[in-house]
Amino acid sequence: MSRRDDKSLLLLVGDAIGQTQILLSKHLALFQAEVGSAVGQVARPLILFLMAALFVLIGLFVLLVAIVKGLALLIGSEAIASLIVGGAFAAVALALFAFGYRLMSLSNLEPMRTRRQLARDRDALRAR
Repeated sequence: MSRRDDKSLLLLVGDAIGQTQILLSKHLALFQAEVGSAVGQVARPLILFLMAALFVLIGLFVLLVAIVKGLALLIGSEAIASLIVGGAFAAVALALFAFGYRLMSLSNLEPMRTRRQLARDRDALRAR
């Protein structure tokens, strides 16, 4: 090999390394944007949900006290009325928890666009 061929080979290798760095930095930026967007989409509604849940809990507590007091007047024992009302609401809470747990999915947080773009790039490199 001549010096000229060595220089052009070094230039090609250097260019390939530079292009690879650019491609990786773009994929990293895409991944960060996608994950940041997904976290933002989950965080804001979650905060609002927690605030609403706090107000609902306070309201339910007041309602439960009223139901227990009313039931205690009917059956004559506040302790038994508390057990009845508490047991019923605990059963409802467990059912709602089980239903919500089934609906929850971590697949919504997966960076699908980044994964597709990486697959396209891999296929393009294999085609060369």
